[in-house]
Amino acid sequence: MWRSAFALLLGVSTLMAEDPKQLYQEAMTASQAGNFAEARLMFEAVLAVQPGNQTARRQLELVTRKQEEAERLERSLNAIVLEKVEFNDVSAREAMNFVSQQVKKATDGKQPVNILWTVPGDQDPKVTLSLSSIPAGRAMRYIAENAGLQIVFDVSAVKVSVPR
Repeated sequence: MWRSAFALLLGVSTLMAEDPKQLYQEAMTASQAGNFAEARLMFEAVLAVQPGNQTARRQLELVTRKQEEAERLERSLNAIVLEKVEFNDVSAREAMNFVSQQVKKATDGKQPVNILWTVPGDQDPKVTLSLSSIPAGRAMRYIAENAGLQIVFDVSAVKVSVPR
């Protein structure tokens, strides 16, 4: 994690030296992709160079709220421990849906899990996992990781996509 944050800071400082407007656009792209921590760093960097940039300030406030809500979703999913999650050569989409159904069942329907599946139709990798006493959010991360997919806990959904 520290290496990626350091690499991001190096990239940010390079972009700042070149063009704060470009850095702002990169921050917007990161925010739209659900990469809220990355977007926050970039908006903060824009504001370090342009403290009066009210648009960047509003976006920073918005992305901070979104990051907090996304973290809340992940924490609430991780508070739900699933006894056993076992898949043998099952599609990643089916595995995610299974975990979602288990969360709904464990909470008597009080916590539905919205899954936004943006993986192209011809790509649905298979997963094989055997997990015991696993937090639901972590199980979803393991499924995505095992399938070579990216997972982002967003404000109101779990987004699954092909890594960029």
